[in-house]
Amino acid sequence: FSFRAAAKFALAFIAIAVASTLAEQFVGSAGLYVTAFIGGLVSSTAVATSAVSLLSNGTIETQATSGMVLVGIFASITSKMALVEMVNSDLRRYVTTSLLVVGVSGLAVFFLL
Repeated sequence: FSFRAAAKFALAFIAIAVASTLAEQFVGSAGLYVTAFIGGLVSSTAVATSAVSLLSNGTIETQATSGMVLVGIFASITSKMALVEMVNSDLRRYVTTSLLVVGVSGLAVFFLL
């Protein structure tokens, strides 16, 4: 168990939950997705946890919750692709292909359902 990792996750969770609530109140559902994308660059798990927390509190609906989770995952995938590019661009083709398949599949399921 790492206290430092747990504290970072808790801070990310709180920041995303507060920002999502404020964004939804002032901007509407678009604010939720922007917050989810920015949060997903840091931690898609914190985005998912925040989205479910907002759903359980009745702040947002199921559609917005699933949208936030998918946007957070997509942002996380994007950041991983950028990281691979910076660390070892020789792996770009392998990593990009698999991550894009996962990301596009998730988004397609979200928009089709």
